[in-house]
Amino acid sequence: MTITYLGGNSFKIKGSSAVVAISDTVVPDSDILVSTQAPNFPNLPNSPQSPFLIDSSGEYEVKGVHIYGYNTQKDNLAFLINIDGFNIVHLGATKKLLDDDLASELSTADILMLSVGGKSTMDTETATEIVSQIEPKIVIPMNFETIDDFTKAMGRVKTDDLDKLSLKSPGDLPEETEVIILKS
Repeated sequence: MTITYLGGNSFKIKGSSAVVAISDTVVPDSDILVSTQAPNFPNLPNSPQSPFLIDSSGEYEVKGVHIYGYNTQKDNLAFLINIDGFNIVHLGATKKLLDDDLASELSTADILMLSVGGKSTMDTETATEIVSQIEPKIVIPMNFETIDDFTKAMGRVKTDDLDKLSLKSPGDLPEETEVIILKS
């Protein structure tokens, strides 16, 4: 499974059975398009080449990928994506703490994609609290200008100028939570 950061809140996740794009624009060669801003694609063409669109809360299974959508606030969705045995959580553009029920639902996350360090993102205190609520093995910051405060608060940070994150199995995950910064 490979995760590529496309900038902003957008990612491309390539698994063994499907390519999932988390984006607010269509991503070429994706089988599934997940939008955290509901609903955002009223004119997506309905053709065999078009990705399967998920832009609302609910439970989905497409090409062996399980996706669970949750409303977090007005016009924002969070998603739990199970692909190749990994649980990936994308919180969209939420800026507030998760309620206990949602935090419990998302606590199976291996990887957390978190919007922090920008003008319209959550602050460091909220971000670190959400990491504590969910306890993922990997945190990938997104939509950031600077994440110095967040990385200082988190401690374990991997900044190897990675273009993408590739993992073969859940056994490849770190023992303790680690922040991985991907280039866009």
